[in-house]
Amino acid sequence: MHQGMTVAFQTGQYEYTIPIPEGTALRLREQIARLTAEHEQRAFAETLIRHLCGLLDRVLDPDLLPPTEKQVAFAFRLANRRGIQIPPDALIYRDAMFDFLDKYKQF
Repeated sequence: MHQGMTVAFQTGQYEYTIPIPEGTALRLREQIARLTAEHEQRAFAETLIRHLCGLLDRVLDPDLLPPTEKQVAFAFRLANRRGIQIPPDALIYRDAMFDFLDKYKQF
């Protein structure tokens, strides 16, 4: 019998642990066991985190979503033309990016 598998999200203040259903955990264990080379393990981890991040974006509150690729591309073009810096928060949060674009697109 296998032990249960969980995913844990930790910050300095909080820990949130989510149990993985047994069927999914079994398949994940088998996949991980097949990853014998370091480059396979690294590639698997990179793919897994990329997919997890995409899924997490689907459950976050709207104000916490990242900017779209189109917003970021437009912001860099705008910043280059205007000789201004993009605020760090605008590269993290969609709302902050919207505010930046809204402020400078008219000039």
